[in-house]
Amino acid sequence: MFEFVHNHILRPLYPVPRAVLPRKTIFRLSHRYAKARFLNYLKKRLGPQWVETNIDDGPSMSKRLRLLTRSLDEAAYNAEFSDDQFFYESYRQAYYFFRLMEPLGFNLRTCGSILDFGCGSARILRLYRYIDGVYLVGSDVHPECIEWCIENVPGPEFYVNQAEPPLLFSKDNQFSFVISLSVFNHIPLNQQTAWLEEMKRVLRPGGFLLCTTLGRSYDRVLGPGGHQLIREQKEVQIEMNDERAALSTRAGGASHDIYQRRDRVIDVFGSVLRLRDYIPDAWSPIGQDVLILQKP
Repeated sequence: MFEFVHNHILRPLYPVPRAVLPRKTIFRLSHRYAKARFLNYLKKRLGPQWVETNIDDGPSMSKRLRLLTRSLDEAAYNAEFSDDQFFYESYRQAYYFFRLMEPLGFNLRTCGSILDFGCGSARILRLYRYIDGVYLVGSDVHPECIEWCIENVPGPEFYVNQAEPPLLFSKDNQFSFVISLSVFNHIPLNQQTAWLEEMKRVLRPGGFLLCTTLGRSYDRVLGPGGHQLIREQKEVQIEMNDERAALSTRAGGASHDIYQRRDRVIDVFGSVLRLRDYIPDAWSPIGQDVLILQKP
């Protein structure tokens, strides 16, 4: 029913409220709808008995975490960003990520453990608390993020990871699912394979990794010749002190910004894990390319 209403009623009518309702009202309503749809999906896949209902979503990210994790430039950092927008985007993405993996064999009912690698404010991980009986872990290279999550997102375990593998808190074959958003587009090129091997180590056989890379829409950040530069070099690594780096990177949120041509992404990521799907940013719910990989 939710899918029918969304596809045949809400989506065609979406331009109407955008034209007549205030931005805050739109995100407040969108937040409520996205949350209801996500919880309905969980109940349909798991049964109501395995879906927790008394979960406090907690606060949205602090201004400091927003600077470190979600600011392409000054305009993005200073733009209005309400709690309702934060949770609308989080619920929408959490829902679509499960939907993207489901046709590839991901079974939510057999998912016993989830790692959010590069969790930031745990905006996605905190929503998995609605799933009963799942072991949840978040890690981030920034102690500030982990301190904030421990204080504001009870339930999951949180750890500071080092800039290079291994993940000292994780055993081999521990996680059914690893999610890593806006992380591999900051890992230096000479460390990408090592971190993919680490994801393979901590995943259970048959487990899934969902991660993101910068898609074609980000080529413009490199300037007018950005797309041609990536086509010619296959991959471009921008240092944090480069004026072309994202504001979050220049603020210390990452050491590099990484741009890679599609065939290079396929070669590197597919050399370690089985690449099951590759969704371009124009089709993805997060505005970056989404990769779904699986451990054999």
